[in-house]
Amino acid sequence: MFTRFATILISGLVGTLGLSADTHADTNGAGVTVKGYYPADTACLQSWDYGAIRNMCPNSVSVFAVLSPPQGWARRTYVDLFGNNSSCETSSLGYLGLPIERSSTAHSVSGPQSWQVLETGNRNVYASTPVMFSCQLEGGGVIGGFHVQ
Repeated sequence: MFTRFATILISGLVGTLGLSADTHADTNGAGVTVKGYYPADTACLQSWDYGAIRNMCPNSVSVFAVLSPPQGWARRTYVDLFGNNSSCETSSLGYLGLPIERSSTAHSVSGPQSWQVLETGNRNVYASTPVMFSCQLEGGGVIGGFHVQ
C-alpha cells in the first residue's frame, strides 16, 4: 500500500511543478474528484449532482484525492464527510524530498450518520508539493469535499 501511496503522491507532485498561486489562498476539492485505490473500490463510488461522492457498497472502501495548494506553513486540512464509521488522514512530501509527513488518522463520530468535518491536522506545504487525502469511506458514506487552508 505504501508503494502505491508514494506513487500517487509523487505523480501529483510532478503534475504541480511550475504552478504558482497566492500563498494565502484556500484550496478546495469537490468530493467527485475522489478516486478509489483499487478497481473494486472505484466500482462502489457514485458521484452526486451536488459535487459529492458516495460509497454505494455495503463495505468500506479506500479512497484518495490530491490537492496542490500554495506553499505555506501549518496549513489546516479537513474533509467534509457524511458518515459515522469513516476515517481520513493527510500526507505531504517533506522539504527537498525528505520523508513523507503524515497526519494522525481522524475518525468520524459514531452514532447516526451525519455531516461532519474531520480535522486531518496541519500540513507544511513546500513549493510545488501536493497534499494527499486518504480515507476509509464506510458503506453509504459521502465525501462532500476536502480542503487546505
